[in-house]
Amino acid sequence: MAPTIRIGGNYSTHQEYSIDVFGNTLSVTVTSDFAIISQWIRDVEYNNCGPYYQQPLVVGVGVQWTPPLSYDANPPPNRYYSDQPSRSYDANSPPNRYYSDQPPRSYDANPPPSRYYSNELPRSYNANDLQRCGYYEHSSPRDHYADPPQYNYTGNPSRPSYCANPYRGDYISDTQRGESNSDPPADTLQLCVGSKCIIIQLGHCDQVPNSLHTFLTDPETTYVGVWNSQDAGKLAISKHQLQIGKLLDIRQYMNDSRGKSMRGCSFEEIVEECMGYPGVRLDPTISMSDWSVYNLDRDQVLQASIDAHACHLLGVLARLWVV
Repeated sequence: MAPTIRIGGNYSTHQEYSIDVFGNTLSVTVTSDFAIISQWIRDVEYNNCGPYYQQPLVVGVGVQWTPPLSYDANPPPNRYYSDQPSRSYDANSPPNRYYSDQPPRSYDANPPPSRYYSNELPRSYNANDLQRCGYYEHSSPRDHYADPPQYNYTGNPSRPSYCANPYRGDYISDTQRGESNSDPPADTLQLCVGSKCIIIQLGHCDQVPNSLHTFLTDPETTYVGVWNSQDAGKLAISKHQLQIGKLLDIRQYMNDSRGKSMRGCSFEEIVEECMGYPGVRLDPTISMSDWSVYNLDRDQVLQASIDAHACHLLGVLARLWVV
């Protein structure tokens, strides 16, 4: 029987889920709240650390990010993301109007609202025909005001031209987004110890507690994931610049019943061979979905939780704290 998920509670600060993993119950918390993250770490340390526990802590770890070419699943109205300069035409534009991603060199002193002119004018024109023959640019000014910016007599705008943080309705190009498209940071961090799992929505955290930084860099703790060569780097370039200690890939440490290394095997094969649970796989479609959304769907929560939980159990089974 495949793992099943049901919601346990939906609160303003977090969501709780209960997952049945082959007869065992896994409690999952999805949150971006500072206090909830702190409380989860305190509970884990209280219940699993200290002089009465005979083995160091083993934490199952998973990291998810949104692939560069995927779109925001829940964009604000009229907003989309693009990796390439826009080549499409405005559906509502008058005939012969086109848009360019190159900044205009100068603006008309009295343009119509939200309309910009290039200084490349036709070779001959009538001053009264300027509006009819001008070319238009879609790039927006840096400061968005209800009233258009004031211009000086030279026809040059009195403020800089471009917006570092585009407002709702702007197109987001690869240049404006910097390198986040080519190397996207971590959107979520999954941690699992025992039957408790947390999915931290890093992209929505205003701030993370210092206890999270301490928890992830504890030299006595072993962190275990799968196919995780990029995970540490993705955490490091997230806006919270998280560092993680000894992060191991479980594939490097598991052997099958014949003693043969499983480093080239899939997650599903390792879980079935070493734990006896068939059909536990990481769906590529879910892995490549948008993890930056505020409300993760149940398939995302289920896969992220099973990933971290299985890595924790496999790490304990392989006694990786002695590696």
